[in-house]
Amino acid sequence: MNIVKVENGNVWVCNVQSGSGWIIANNAVSADFNSNQTLIVVTTKNGNVEIYDVQSRGNRTIASNGNATNARWAGDDIVITTTEGTTGLWGQQGNYKRTL
Repeated sequence: MNIVKVENGNVWVCNVQSGSGWIIANNAVSADFNSNQTLIVVTTKNGNVEIYDVQSRGNRTIASNGNATNARWAGDDIVITTTEGTTGLWGQQGNYKRTL
């Protein structure tokens, strides 16, 4: 089992049993695992939202308008809160679904 934490802008993936860890992203304010711990959604300091694959360590940006303050998994979708105070539901491929 792994945990994810943000420390000094770096996103760490840490193995609970071995205590080992690695940095998967930087420039972050928040990070959250999906339910099976294969993907991490990261909110960056510049307000973008990115998804990182834990195995390949590849990433893709799903929201790059610069106004995201937090992103969390909600099942297979992502809930993004913005600087305007709105909260929206987004798909993993970056498709906007609806305002919550």
